This record gives sequence, C-alpha cells and structure tokens, in this order.
Amino acid sequence: MKHPSHDFDTLRSEIMARLPQLSKQLQNIARLASEHPNDIGLQAVTMIARHIGVAPSATIRFAEALSY
Repeated sequence: MKHPSHDFDTLRSEIMARLPQLSKQLQNIARLASEHPNDIGLQAVTMIARHIGVAPSATIRFAEALSY
C-alpha cells in the first residue's frame, strides 16, 4: 500500500497526476481539494459533498484513492 503524502505540494501534484483516472465525481472533489485545500481540511464531509453535489461516500472514496 502506498503511503499518503505529508506535504500539500506533493499531494496536489499527486492529485493532478491522477485526475484523468478518477471518475467525474472524484475529479470534482480533486479540483476542490487542490484549489481550496482549507475547505477540504476544515469542513465536514457532508458539507464538502453538498458543496460539490456528490454523496458523502464519494469524499471517502476520494480519500481512500489517495491512501488516506
């Protein structure tokens, strides 16, 4: 299992590299995560999901896809 990135620049690079491989829902979450990291870091999963228009479980799948 791959270990998650510990600094934001590395994480952002990894997210952008994997973007084409993600589903449309996960791509939307990835874009929000890279463009608004404080929103992702400080808001509840349900609030993030509502903002993007996806199910809360999609945010969990996104985190799992990045080994979090």
